[in-house]
Amino acid sequence: MGDKVIVEVKAIGNIDDIHRAQLLNYLRISGLRVGLIIMRDL
Repeated sequence: MGDKVIVEVKAIGNIDDIHRAQLLNYLRISGLRVGLIIMRDL
């Protein structure tokens, strides 16, 4: 797929297991290998 990455920006206080699981699911269904969760504190 070339040089692609999934980026998810969250406006939350903490990154929890559910957020990690969601990103892993996105990676699994897209076939991509790299994903970032960026936390933006409120």
